[in-house]
Amino acid sequence: MKKMKRIFLCLSVLFASQLLTGQDYYHEVLKAVSLAGRGEAPAAAALLADMPELNSDAGLLLVRGDIYLKAGMVREAKSDFMKAGTESGGCSSCGSKSSGCGGSCG
Repeated sequence: MKKMKRIFLCLSVLFASQLLTGQDYYHEVLKAVSLAGRGEAPAAAALLADMPELNSDAGLLLVRGDIYLKAGMVREAKSDFMKAGTESGGCSSCGSKSSGCGGSCG
């Protein structure tokens, strides 16, 4: 019984730390969106550049791609837009979800 309580406590602490980390993560994304909205896109892009958490969420990849585009980082923006299309199950070239594309757009 003691061992089970100890495991539960460890899992609780781990879960709480992950929740707190997630809060910081979304805070950084919102901060970057705010910076880009104020015309400080290069600073916003620098803030999001080293966030591997974004690579698994198509919506957040689109946000980062848009910020990169505003900062003049076209190559990075294109990469994020293509990743977002792949993550969402669309065409890897254009992100289209229609079956008519067939990858002929690239």
